[in-house]
Amino acid sequence: MNKTMKHIVNILIVSQLIFQGLVNGQDYRSDVCTPKGSNVVAWTMDSEYSDSLKSYWDSYYGSAYPNIEILATNGIYSTTKKFNCHSYAWHVSDGGTNRWIGYYQGNADEYIYWEDGSYIEVTGFVPYPGKVNWSSGDHSAITTENPGVLISKWNEYPLMRHA
Repeated sequence: MNKTMKHIVNILIVSQLIFQGLVNGQDYRSDVCTPKGSNVVAWTMDSEYSDSLKSYWDSYYGSAYPNIEILATNGIYSTTKKFNCHSYAWHVSDGGTNRWIGYYQGNADEYIYWEDGSYIEVTGFVPYPGKVNWSSGDHSAITTENPGVLISKWNEYPLMRHA
């Protein structure tokens, strides 16, 4: 192989590696539906923390909040960028695939679940099984069999059982 051909092959190899780096780990829109079939804007999050960062954040939250239980989400770790609190409460906990709902802070994509009648909006005590949304705090959770105990995903950090 002559020098020019080697140079072209090297450029192609480097180009392929750069392209793979740009494509892998990209987040992309992949909507989901409510039980009544309404479209909900959602995202597949291909980017992810390393195992060492997952371990760090699991340990950090476990130490910072000793009265909570960290629940594994995928393997031995809980921390993941694959889904957030809204997705967990309204989609994943019912058997849906990992997605991120409410991509931007203050986004209200999760509201469609009760606006289309898939769920009934109540105030005050939410019975088990139930779903909870704090519009003032932009957070969602599910109830458990223990009154006052919820399960929620804390952004890209752990999935927790807590008061």
